Amino acid sequence: NEVRWLSRHFALQAIIRNYEALTEYFEEVKSNDPISKYCHKKFTNIEYQIALEVLNDVLEELAALCKLLQRCGLIPLDALQFACGKLSKLRKQYLGDNVSWSDNVKALLCKTGEENIAVDMSFLLTFMNLLCVHLEERFSADEVQQWSAFDCSHGTEQVNALCSKYPVFLGENSVIVKQYNDFKFAVHGKLNANVADMVTFALQNDLAKLMDIGGTFLASSVDCEQGFSLMNSLKNKLINRLGECHLAMLMIIKSFQLDGGLISLDKAYTEWAVAHCENSR
Repeated sequence: NEVRWLSRHFALQAIIRNYEALTEYFEEVKSNDPISKYCHKKFTNIEYQIALEVLNDVLEELAALCKLLQRCGLIPLDALQFACGKLSKLRKQYLGDNVSWSDNVKALLCKTGEENIAVDMSFLLTFMNLLCVHLEERFSADEVQQWSAFDCSHGTEQVNALCSKYPVFLGENSVIVKQYNDFKFAVHGKLNANVADMVTFALQNDLAKLMDIGGTFLASSVDCEQGFSLMNSLKNKLINRLGECHLAMLMIIKSFQLDGGLISLDKAYTEWAVAHCENSR
């Protein structure tokens, strides 16, 4: 009953730890079970065993990345840096001039050499290339390119572009551009002030709201842990129930509260219960 909660990495580790026992078992029952016969054929193939070891190494790297991406308070820019670092490591290890295999893989390769078994490793390198391409697409630098707007060495063009993406939540672009110019002018002085003054300055205008909205939507776009964790699967199911505009709804509520608005949870629940009852009928 607990097997379904195993991650791919844990499941593969269990197979590798019990590889010899599984091979012996499949050999015993292969005459009466076609599935066991197929598994025995695979398990006695040295290329298949090497592939499992390489896959285990890759999943270990991705699992480590998954843990990093689940850190509390992680921002999209940090997540991108972690992913790019892992991608660079995988490329250098497997797609460079000299492939750096793990010790377990090297031991299996030595075994094939001693037994004069020809092994084609090209399919593993093809897999690694596809994996790196996939990661590069998932964590594209273009996702955060517009955030260069908040680099004080840039002008107001990027800020205008960001404002135009969220007209529902923000006012006139010119107001935010002016606040941005004031921000660049005052930032050097504020950095020398105490933390309380810096926080007060950062939260008193619409520029902070733009960063908050952009960061929320950007985090969803990057979707850091997609494909890596069970929690993301649960999150996606909840998102599907909320509908496509769930982020817009959440940001409207958040903006309303930041502007001093009060939300009665009792009233909201009552209205939801009435609507739910009518839909049930």
